[in-house]
Amino acid sequence: MRATGLGLMLATGLLAAHAASAAVRAGAPADVRVTVYRDSPGLVSEARAARIPPGPVRLLLDGLPAHLVADSLRLFAPGMTVLSERLRDRPLSAAALRQRALGRKVTLYPKAQTDPKGGLSATLVAVQGGAPVVRAHGRLEVIDAASPWRIAYPAGLAPAKAGTRVTARVKGPAGGPVALTYLTDGLSWHADYVATLNGKGTRLALQAFASVSNSCGRDFDGARVSVVAGHLHHAAKPRPRMLDMASAAASRQRAQVEPLFAYYVFRLPGSIALRNGSTTRLPLMAPLSLSVKREYRIEGQGVQPTPGAQSGAIRHHAQVLLHLKNSAGGPLPAGMWRLYGERAQAPALLGEDRESDIPRGAAFTLNAGRAVDIAARRTELSRRRIDAKTQSARWRVRVHNAKAKAVRVRVVEPLPGTWTIEQESAAHERVDAAHAAWLLTVPAGGATTLSYRVRWQ
Repeated sequence: MRATGLGLMLATGLLAAHAASAAVRAGAPADVRVTVYRDSPGLVSEARAARIPPGPVRLLLDGLPAHLVADSLRLFAPGMTVLSERLRDRPLSAAALRQRALGRKVTLYPKAQTDPKGGLSATLVAVQGGAPVVRAHGRLEVIDAASPWRIAYPAGLAPAKAGTRVTARVKGPAGGPVALTYLTDGLSWHADYVATLNGKGTRLALQAFASVSNSCGRDFDGARVSVVAGHLHHAAKPRPRMLDMASAAASRQRAQVEPLFAYYVFRLPGSIALRNGSTTRLPLMAPLSLSVKREYRIEGQGVQPTPGAQSGAIRHHAQVLLHLKNSAGGPLPAGMWRLYGERAQAPALLGEDRESDIPRGAAFTLNAGRAVDIAARRTELSRRRIDAKTQSARWRVRVHNAKAKAVRVRVVEPLPGTWTIEQESAAHERVDAAHAAWLLTVPAGGATTLSYRVRWQ
């Protein structure tokens, strides 16, 4: 009776040990959803088929990103309790391959040989220092740059799925799929805009794109991808290097936009393949047509004293500014704007500008560059100190126009302290506490002169 009880105890212990060591391998990812932020880790959710039996069991999840944020992982299935989690990197690299092959048989081929037949059997005995050492026919050979040999490793040494494996101790029973949610570095996105100005310069045809970069160490096939406009409170990280570029076909279908807390989420249409080491460029919204108001602007350099030899010697070319209003029905995420013009033979780049997030309905301005034919010279005519706190100065701004038609030019002058315009050749506008502006009409092939005297303290 005692022996029978002892056998029962041993059997129970073996069953418990077997249950504790039993492993369930989760299936392939399904229903993959990827949310990409501008300067924060990407958020991934997916489902994996797994049948969890009663009692403790090891749940194996392979093929997760190499840059997974370890403490962000969440596992859930109805009826399943997570007891512990362990992450292990399974990289596929030359260094990792040499470590796995240590003490195993490899094959040596002459470096000049391309035929896979033949070869010399050897054993890898050391991998330290970067140059592997092999034993073949009782001799040791160092396989470095000077060696005539190269090493071929058995294909079976590669992990089934490179990346990160998660081994979780879980307790069932649970028969449904296991839901995973985690953050991973190596996912980022940026918006870019292609804007084409019509011949009259009155309308802008706008296309917006989202470029999603993936260097997280894993491919995402058939994923539903969203990008978030706005900046989360996270430590900034450099954008992943773009190793390859894939561009989706242009579509008039726009992303679905919805608010999220203080941000906006753009849900890109369809399912998307995000390959590791690549950037995928997709339409962000349907093409738009925006009304444009063009401005030529000359900005002064303030009223600080200018040496007489330099006063009026510097030519200031007019900035070309395009004033627009966001009529997209939603925000325009921050990004690079490239302005093109219409030509008979080929498109021409007219300028580039980088804009921050533009709210729906907000006015904004693109700086296209500087005009060649419109320039000004600023000359200090006089300056005097009225008392210990007050000064005055007189300036002349002569604007030249080499175009074949008249143009309107806005001259903006920064002014110090508490200022008053005492005399002027044209009426000014008080832009703000530190700037005054004058709107001048400059004839074709001619010039217009602005003169003013300002007092400040």
